[in-house]
Amino acid sequence: TSGNTEWILRSWDSKQPAPHPTVTLFFKDGRFTGSSGCNNYFASAKEGKIPGDVEVGPAGTTRKSCPDNEMSVERRFLDQLARVKKFSFLVTQLALSWEKEGVWKTMLFDKR
Repeated sequence: TSGNTEWILRSWDSKQPAPHPTVTLFFKDGRFTGSSGCNNYFASAKEGKIPGDVEVGPAGTTRKSCPDNEMSVERRFLDQLARVKKFSFLVTQLALSWEKEGVWKTMLFDKR
């Protein structure tokens, strides 16, 4: 993955656009970092043995308190980020695919 690109969350999955506030993602030196809507977050991101596989470690965040809508975006993003198992690129977008109870969904990001 490109180390100098900041990505902005555009949709939670193919049918649900991402709301305000802006969620960002930056990959560098084996870590995802960015803004999760309210706080800044960081999580390890290790590429797997198969191209496109990725293991995401538990996320840490700063501890700001924000309005409820921002906190709910943040909670959802961090929950989904922790479940990401695959990444790929669709034309100009970064796709992070995650799994919960056997159901796969994909968050889509645009370059900033």
